[in-house]
Amino acid sequence: MICGVAALNQSYLSTHSQLHRQWKRRSADVGGLLLATGNSGQGKGWAGTEVETQYAELLSDMYNQTLQAVNEHAGDFVPTSLSKPARSRLIRSLDIWHFEPHRLSEEEILASTLILFEALYRIEGMEEAVGVSLDQINAFVYHLRQIYRYENTYHNFEHALDVLQATQCYLETANMVPPVTILLEPNRTWKSSRVPNSDALIQTLGLRDLFALYIAAIGHDVGHPGVTNVFMVRHYLCFAVGLLNLLLWPTEKRTNTTVPGV
Repeated sequence: MICGVAALNQSYLSTHSQLHRQWKRRSADVGGLLLATGNSGQGKGWAGTEVETQYAELLSDMYNQTLQAVNEHAGDFVPTSLSKPARSRLIRSLDIWHFEPHRLSEEEILASTLILFEALYRIEGMEEAVGVSLDQINAFVYHLRQIYRYENTYHNFEHALDVLQATQCYLETANMVPPVTILLEPNRTWKSSRVPNSDALIQTLGLRDLFALYIAAIGHDVGHPGVTNVFMVRHYLCFAVGLLNLLLWPTEKRTNTTVPGV
């Protein structure tokens, strides 16, 4: 069970179309993206339903719900209980490039995320380097799950897991992280056997960088409103213009940009 580039070595001489099919993750064809956009172009799928409210009310509601979820205490976290066969099945599936999170239950999606972090923590010195225990990561992931909007049919926690697992595959192929199947061997730790190469950019990644990549992958769409960029542009989001003004230009050079129709 191997990921990424290594999985393609046996078919290197295949046609370009065959290579493209192997590179392309199956989840892109039958997973969240297909399920979110497969509605005959009717504009549904991204937020779960057709957006009918005024954009200001919509975004205000999303903001308040996200803020409430962020402020909720995560002390009620209970570790996901899996049978040994179920855990072994998930571990093996996470070591395959064509991982399909859309086929998993909600419980298995959360468990798979925790398993990926557990495998990361098999790297020698990882916990000491980041100063965060695996128990803290488990509570963090559980809480993060609450902030993703359940009604989103694409930018949801399932998609976040898909991105995290792809990240793990790329890093495993580069021999920067262990295979997830290391968890099938109790108490085994891992250290990269990669030969140092000053010309390889990936060699600049330390343990904290690897940890940051995992956190970024699982959290990259947290609080996503579930609407497309086109929707945002069409509704002339004045707060976005104001934010860009604030970030990009000093006060004395800031424009008094007005937005038509707002």
